[in-house]
Parts: sequence; structure tokens; C-alpha cells
Amino acid sequence: MKTSILKIGTGILLALMIGFTACEEDETPEVENPKLVSVDVESDNSKAVVYFSEGIYKNDDATGALDASSFNVTLDAEDLEITDFTVTHTAGDNSADISLTISSQEATGEETIQVEIAQGAAYDEDGNPIQSGSVTDKLAKMEGETDIYEKLLIAYEEAGTLPGDYKSVLKSHLTDNNNDTVNLGYNGDPAASLPELGANTSAASNPGGFFEDVSYKGAFDPNGDNWAAGWTLTYGMDDVYDYNSDDTVTITDNITSDETWNKETLYKLDGFVFVEDGATLTIEAGTMVQGKPGQGENASAMIVKRGGKIHAEGTADKPIVFTGDDDTYHGDGYNKEVRGLWGGLIVLGKATNNNSTDKRVEGIPENYEAYYGGNDDSDNSGILKYVSIRHGGTDIGQGNEINGLTLASVGNGTEIRYIEVIANVDDGVEWFGGAADTKNLLVSYCGDDSYDYDEGFHGKGQFWATIQSDDAGDRLGEHDGGTGDTEAAEPYATPEIYNATYIGHGDNLITFRDNAGGTYANSIFVNTGEGIEVEYRDDKASSSYDMLTNDHLVIKDNIFHKIDGSN
Repeated sequence: MKTSILKIGTGILLALMIGFTACEEDETPEVENPKLVSVDVESDNSKAVVYFSEGIYKNDDATGALDASSFNVTLDAEDLEITDFTVTHTAGDNSADISLTISSQEATGEETIQVEIAQGAAYDEDGNPIQSGSVTDKLAKMEGETDIYEKLLIAYEEAGTLPGDYKSVLKSHLTDNNNDTVNLGYNGDPAASLPELGANTSAASNPGGFFEDVSYKGAFDPNGDNWAAGWTLTYGMDDVYDYNSDDTVTITDNITSDETWNKETLYKLDGFVFVEDGATLTIEAGTMVQGKPGQGENASAMIVKRGGKIHAEGTADKPIVFTGDDDTYHGDGYNKEVRGLWGGLIVLGKATNNNSTDKRVEGIPENYEAYYGGNDDSDNSGILKYVSIRHGGTDIGQGNEINGLTLASVGNGTEIRYIEVIANVDDGVEWFGGAADTKNLLVSYCGDDSYDYDEGFHGKGQFWATIQSDDAGDRLGEHDGGTGDTEAAEPYATPEIYNATYIGHGDNLITFRDNAGGTYANSIFVNTGEGIEVEYRDDKASSSYDMLTNDHLVIKDNIFHKIDGSN
């Protein structure tokens, strides 16, 4: 019996000891070992940067820098291999540079580099060993000796033969003007990514005056509010006021004297409605205007003539909406990408262009008087502010569609800010000459170009943004200098555009042609199949290539991401 009791007591004692030991172990905090986080291959495949979860040392006493012996670097590729690599690291840093020597510069962009580190090959400041693991990234697309800068800015021959040194000229322009490729983490969702892409960027100083000096590249402050949220159809209007009209008025006649449209009335445009010379149309914040359907002579659009004015000043809480027939103010009458329900908004001004004679604006049938141009760059056509223009682009015949917003020789006395053009058949915004200054423009899901300028446009723009559909849209920017033999005539097409963010669907970026110049600065360009195109020709007095070499076309302080295979 004693032996039996002793055995039971010993078992209890052992159980208690085990219990106490388990409790003590549960109370001991778990150690988080450092680990590899990611690797990012630079655009020319010359270097890979690896990142750790915290600062790293080679030795467990918090000394020493990592070296080549700390890593295993391999390449999953059919025709390429890594022939050598070196490592640069500062003890205690959470990143290390791996300089790569690859057997060939022919890379398709599908090759995968893997960086592996073994457990015990590195330590944190407390002597905890790194977890074993690996990270991967794709090589950048490269073709022979072509580096990524030769893909970001390209020239093409429209007439004649390009100079033999044109590639080095273009590359020097980009590198001398502080342009670079940076992995911005674009995840393939343009609407969600658009306001966030400026994070961790820094801007060169803007020129002052009209331009706000900001610390970031692109159209949105990554640490601030999305200026397009809430009042645009692109980003939802759930928080704006609940629109209810008391009555409906159909507009068929031109506006020949001052007139005010109020938010209690729904206005329907039936045909081409002109605001005549000397008249001012005032549209209250929160008003909705619908264009009735129709093609050719039966299309509906609003046109502000030279000498006429439109004062459409909405607010973030009560934007002014131009849309198709039977749509709702909040935009749930049609899918966001429905196009061509009506015409669009056209403003004709008295500012200069480089046409030799008066010209009729495109998108209007020939039997209507719709001319633009003059000699007053400070011309004032009114105010457009917090205006959403939706589902336009009616075809009036022979492929002649109306743009979402047309600014034809509009002067810089006109205030244009916070404009959305969404789902237009043709271009989002197009300028025909003029000196209009614009801020906070958003173009989404249009069928042709997002921003198009021509005929000597020489205004200023800041905070321009655009996204494209997966299956619609041509160029993010189509930029022309003039028409016919007037391509070298003044004023030149040399607008200044700062803080743009353009996200494509993998097709065209920007084309400069017919002597177009201009400036793009502090901007972000993402997800296109090719870089910025510059036309060369020797059958005219000048070409866009000449504008670049003469510093009238300047691409500076910009970031490119996912452009023709770049990371």
C-alpha cells in the first residue's frame, strides 16, 4: 500500500511540476525573428534592393554588414543567368543593394529573380537570427543594349530620317531633367490607386504664380483628402445633398439675355443650345442638366459663344451635373462606362490660336455659327467649378464626335477648376488654342484621348488626373501644334502642366506631333505599353522633335511606372 501511495503522490507531484513549467513557458514572450520582406529590381536590371523587417547585422553581437556570402541569388529564366553579384549593406540598415551581372541584356520581363537567405546568416540588434526564406521579383523588359530610358521617350519619323544621335538626345533629356522609374506599387486597380500613387514621392519646386508649390508628385496629396471624392461619379456622390426637382423645363431656344437656372428645376437640352454673345447663363450649385439623345442635326449640346458667359459654380456638397436623358443626379441611372447619350459642353472664346482665319469648332454641324479665336488671351468666358460632365460624345456624322469639355480659344480670365469628364465617346477635355488655365481635372473611362490640345494652346494646368477602362481609350495625351502649313506659327502649343497623374490600360501614353511642345513636370505616368512619343519631320518648318531640342518641349521631374515593361 505504501508503495502504491508513493507512486500516486509522485505522479501528482510530476503533474504539478509539468503544469507550473507550462505556465512559466506561456508567460515568456515570443521572439519575432527578423525576416526578408521583399526585393525590387531596378528598371535596367543592374541592381536588386532587398528589404528586411528591421535593421540587420551579420553577427549576433550587432556588428558587421551583410556580404555576398549572406545570400543565394538565382534567376528562373530560359536564356539568361546571373554570372556574378555583389552586396552593399550598412550594418543596422533594413535594406541591402545587390548589384547584378546578367549574361545578356535581352530580357522579356517574365524572368524571375529569387533572393534567399539562410537561417543564422543575419541577426537583429538583439541577436535574434533571421528566419530562413526567399523573396522574388520580375526582371525589367530589356532588348539588347536598349535600356529603359530609351523606352520612356521615343521618337518616330513622320517625314524624313531621324538624326543618328536621336536616342542619346532623348535619353539625355530624361536623365538631365531628373526623370526616373520607380515601383509605386500599382496593383492594377486604377480608381483605387489614383489618389495614392504620390506616396513616398517628392516634388521639385513649382514655378509659382498660378502653380501651387507642393511636396509630392502627381495630382493628389497622398497625405490629404482625395479632392475628387464625394462629388464625382468616378468616386461616388453618396454624401452630397439629395437632389429633388420641383419641375422640368425643356430648353430648345438659344439664351440671348442673362438667365439663371436653379437647382429646383431639371433642365433638358433638346438640340444645340447656344449662350449668345452678351448673355450670361448662371447655373446654381446642385443643378442637373440633361441632354436629350439624338445624332447629327438632332444631337443635344450646350455651346457658349464668343462674348457669352457661363457661371456654373457648384460646390463639393452640391456639384453641377451635365448628363444624359433620364439619368439621376447621383449617377445611378446608367453604368459608369456608358457613352454617347448626348453631346457635351463647348466654350468658345476670343483668345489667340495659330489658325490663319476664323475657324468653326469641331462637333457642331456646319449650318450653325460656332467660331472661335481672337487676340485677347485674358478673355473671360465665366466660371466652371465642381462640374461633372457624364456620358457624352454624340456622333454628328463622319466620325465627328463632341468632346466632353471643349475649350476653343478660351482665355485665362475664365476660372476652370474641379471638373470631371466621365465616359465620353471621344476625348475627355480638348483645347483648340487659347490660354485657359485649369486645375483639378479628372477624366475617366473615355473612348478616345483623355487630354487633347491643338492649334497653339498655351495655357497652364495643374492636378490633372485620368484613368482608362480596360477596353476603351486611346492616348492619355494627344498633343498637336497646329494645322496644315501653320504648324510653326505662333502662338506655339507650349502649355505648362504640373502634377498630373495618368494611369493607362497598357496602350498609348502621350504623343507630341505637328510642332507641339509643352512642359510636363512633377507628374506620374503608369501602366502604358509605350513611352512618350515625339514626332520628327523635315517637310515642315519645325517638328515636335525640334521643339524638344530647342527646349520648347520639356519632360522633367517625373516618375514612370509600368511603362513598356519597366518596374
